[in-house]
Amino acid sequence: MKFYTALIVAIYLAIDIVKADNVTQYGEQIVDDEIARYALSLILPVGDIMRKAEAEYLPQGLTVPIMLYEDIFAFVRQMLPWVFSQFKAMPVDTAANFLEHHTVVQKFMGEVNGYSHLSKRLALLRSGKRFKITGTEDNLINRLKDEEKTIYGALDYIKGFWQMEFPRLYSAIGNLPTSELRSKNIQLLLMDMVLLHQAPL
Repeated sequence: MKFYTALIVAIYLAIDIVKADNVTQYGEQIVDDEIARYALSLILPVGDIMRKAEAEYLPQGLTVPIMLYEDIFAFVRQMLPWVFSQFKAMPVDTAANFLEHHTVVQKFMGEVNGYSHLSKRLALLRSGKRFKITGTEDNLINRLKDEEKTIYGALDYIKGFWQMEFPRLYSAIGNLPTSELRSKNIQLLLMDMVLLHQAPL
């Protein structure tokens, strides 16, 4: 899919960003390059998981979760170059600055690694059908609205993304032709979201 090809290109562009000159700390450029490549190695398998899920969901009419996955990847594609440019811009000319740079990068990589693990765990739960959410369409949509509030509190650092995304999800759900199909799409969204804001490790 051209969508995922664009994502890979964007990540490699992000790697190029951290290869710029004017590195003031010996070895720091190499470290940043390795971090970017490691981030890539964690993110690409998540894309494979989502592609596999989309291939399974599309024939079933589960189009709303597919839209969510694509929007998440578009967001990642937009943000990664900016994130790595911020790392490069951080001064490393003193021990204190170097420590701050190291701390920020480590925190970011912890998030990437954690949600890579979470994606694999979520795929396992789906495939094994060990996590099932039931209820009427009204019950399910109310649970999704409750989950929206929870996500805003738990994922505050990307709150802007979700504030734009949830109206899109509700609109897409409303455009589905039957109550059964709407319920199935909401169930799958809830399966993903309930674990999204929980500690992945």
